[in-house]
Amino acid sequence: MILTLAALAFGIAYYAGMHQPSHRTHAPPIQGIAIDPPAPVPVFQLWDQRGDPFTREDLLDTWSLLLLDPGDEPMPSPALIHLMQVHNRLAGQPQLQNAIHFIYLPRRDAAALGKQIDRLGSHLTGLSGEPESVDAAFREFGVETDGSQALIFLIGPDQRLHALFTQSQDAATIAQDLTQLIEALP
Repeated sequence: MILTLAALAFGIAYYAGMHQPSHRTHAPPIQGIAIDPPAPVPVFQLWDQRGDPFTREDLLDTWSLLLLDPGDEPMPSPALIHLMQVHNRLAGQPQLQNAIHFIYLPRRDAAALGKQIDRLGSHLTGLSGEPESVDAAFREFGVETDGSQALIFLIGPDQRLHALFTQSQDAATIAQDLTQLIEALP
């Protein structure tokens, strides 16, 4: 009798577990670093190239690639060129390319950034701010401000960090990872 009840309880629990709606889809394996479970985007307040405020709320409802560039190279920096190469690698998938908002935050003064960023396309936003605000944003994202490597974060429409990419990963690999992640995640 006890064995029958145990088997029945197991069967009910198994059936209920199999038919529960999935609340979490795990990220597929990628060459970059999948952040699983995704982490919330830190709070920050900066300005875009047109002088409008830009905060984490501007990341809602869209996929974004945020490049944090701690380098001191003149424009266009190697990190920005790398981000544009990722953008160009997605040209064969225009729907995906247009679904991603590309965001560039250099650590150095970005006052002259506006006109140059606008020439690169409507899917690219350049961010700037007071040095303290920019440094605070870098710290919030865990990026060193000592001239270390630029990092690219994939941010989902849910304002969560889903993946991290470095400059050592080539643009084709990052584009392939983006395709896998965005197609696999809700």
